[in-house]
Amino acid sequence: MSLISILHFAYGEMGGPVLESLIKDQRYEVVGIVTPPIDAELYRQADFLPQEQLAHDHKIDVFQTDKLSEVHELVTKLNPDLVLIASFNKVIPEPTLNLSKFINVHHGKLPRQRGRANINWAIINDEPSVSVSVHEAVAELDAGNILRQYHFTISPSSDVADMYSQINQTLSTEIPDLLNEYLGGRVSLHVQDHSRATFYCTRLPEDGMIEWAWPAARVKNLIRALRKPFPGAFTYLGDQKLTIWDAREPDDRRVFEGIVPGRVVGIQKGVGVEVLAGDGPILLTDVEGLGKCGDPSQLITTSKCTLGLTVQVLLERLNQRGI
Repeated sequence: MSLISILHFAYGEMGGPVLESLIKDQRYEVVGIVTPPIDAELYRQADFLPQEQLAHDHKIDVFQTDKLSEVHELVTKLNPDLVLIASFNKVIPEPTLNLSKFINVHHGKLPRQRGRANINWAIINDEPSVSVSVHEAVAELDAGNILRQYHFTISPSSDVADMYSQINQTLSTEIPDLLNEYLGGRVSLHVQDHSRATFYCTRLPEDGMIEWAWPAARVKNLIRALRKPFPGAFTYLGDQKLTIWDAREPDDRRVFEGIVPGRVVGIQKGVGVEVLAGDGPILLTDVEGLGKCGDPSQLITTSKCTLGLTVQVLLERLNQRGI
């Protein structure tokens, strides 16, 4: 019996465990891995590249491209039985889709939550759960027929790395059998109701700047949604950037009737720093900046300061530049 040939699109935090399970599964042959080129912005944001290491270890060719013309040529040349997309930053056009069977692994509960950065957005928006939809790829964003959906609870303490770990563990077990059932015609497809479609927009590193006027819960959600391997939520102390890796509600949360968002209102040595959000204080417990990382009380030593880009700081920067 001949092996099922698969071309796999993946990079960063998505697709590594699934790729490993496909490599180990004796029903499949991974004929190549597609990742973005070295100079692609999305590629630079990925802190680790497990797919490339796996490819090297198993002598699988890696193709670095995000050009649709090159993807078309590659699929034509390799002629895989199936193309599995864990991550790719463009919608593949119909002529290329006609060359093989294309399956996309989308982190969202389709038909809602189409688009990018879905796990991050779900945590930021305080969603109770996140879903993964495995669907046929079509020449429209995340619009194909659904093979199967998997659902994962987001606990109040879960961060983005926790969710990816849960998802990858489940998918690495489920995907090989699901693909085999699909290719054998044993999967019932579910047509999406496109009238119910909603979208997440792309997130960029600069979108991680904390808006201290937000409620404390949303500030905390932003922080846990952008923990490593992502760039982190950040703020400023004067003109120095601070990356906030962890925060929580203070043990004894005081009620403030007068609030200046971003104002430091308490320093607990060895514990953290209390900062006012829009509805009260949040305790920062892990901060990186000024050449230090860890205890925020070593970085922020006075309550006579306000975090964030204040008008005064911006005016001083403009004055320094002679504007």
